[in-house]
Amino acid sequence: MANFTIRPRRSEDLDACLEVLQKVYKDSGYPVNGPSLPFLQGPQTLSTWVATTEPPISSGSPTDHRMLGHIALATATDTDVAVHLWRSQNRPEPVFVLQRLFVDPEAQGQGIAQDLIKAVVDEGRSRGGSVVLFALIKDQGAMRLYERLGWTEFGRAVFGEGKGQGVEMEAVCYLAPTE
Repeated sequence: MANFTIRPRRSEDLDACLEVLQKVYKDSGYPVNGPSLPFLQGPQTLSTWVATTEPPISSGSPTDHRMLGHIALATATDTDVAVHLWRSQNRPEPVFVLQRLFVDPEAQGQGIAQDLIKAVVDEGRSRGGSVVLFALIKDQGAMRLYERLGWTEFGRAVFGEGKGQGVEMEAVCYLAPTE
């Protein structure tokens, strides 16, 4: 695998991101409601990043790369289970939400997710807040990753689209490490 670069997502990246998300969904069932462009473009999204292969030096073309992963930082709203739990615990600190993290299954295990997460946490801190997220209990690999990176569980909640409609699942809520 070539080296990778983390950079802000551009509008022309969306189709490639969706292709990777479809592979992730086939491999792991993430996201629960299936891959879609609206999933990648949530109204609360503040910033997004992608991981791509670096173009070969011989190429000379800035578009000659492969999409490897994606992540977003979003504003905190009570519709997010981690934010709702955070606020219900009377925590005064402002928070942002890590969302939409995925890495091509063929590229996992190379530090891509870790570098994407660092971009989000750094951005959240630069905006004066902490970063929270939730992981579904079914996504044990994601939970192990967050715990290995020093994220702290601050509680559990029920995740379900439309509360009472469809399948509800247990979610573990995490807070990013302070340093």
